[in-house]
Amino acid sequence: MDNFLKKSAPVENPYSQFAKKDIVYPMRLKRLRNRLNPLVLVTTALGVVLLVVLYMQLARPIPEVLVAKQDLAEGTELSIVDFDTVGIDLGIAAGSYFSIESFPSGGVLARSISAGEVLARSQVTEFATPGYSVIRFKPELPIAESLMIGDQVSVWVVRGEQFEQLEPAEQISLGRLISVQPSEGLFADDLPFVEISIPEITLPEVLKSMAAADRVYLVEPGK
Repeated sequence: MDNFLKKSAPVENPYSQFAKKDIVYPMRLKRLRNRLNPLVLVTTALGVVLLVVLYMQLARPIPEVLVAKQDLAEGTELSIVDFDTVGIDLGIAAGSYFSIESFPSGGVLARSISAGEVLARSQVTEFATPGYSVIRFKPELPIAESLMIGDQVSVWVVRGEQFEQLEPAEQISLGRLISVQPSEGLFADDLPFVEISIPEITLPEVLKSMAAADRVYLVEPGK
């Protein structure tokens, strides 16, 4: 009997496993709560908010604005072919610039702009410069390379058909260079056409010289 008692394994309480589990789970929860302190929760929340904002910014379409393809002078009548559309995020300043939908057809530049410059509403007027007209012609000689779009130019004329009959050069107008356009001829060395804005009061004299086939030159003022 004594040997039987010694060899017999102790009887385990069948409910002891449940009791151990009941003790382990609260301990794990307590450790998890200790790890999830308020600083971690706040940091996590801020990270989620930043990710949402970043996603919204990337998903939002970037507005397109108008960028000049070339230098355009003050007084130039605007044409959509002179501009490219480029996506630029200007933020709250976007309303100060033109989009392709709001292009001011028929408008006139109030000041010169350079190639690559964004077209702003403040640069456009609905009316041409009063008292000025734009003419297009081919000068007798190439214009100076130093002349830029928007610069002032002098219109000079030399009258007479034969060399012996040539009169001294005379300045007949002072205007502003609007554009320089490639020649429509077949040869690369053909002189380009130019567009200039000149006072209307001098327009008849300039047109008269052109009609008479006088030699008309375009030079920098003071040259």
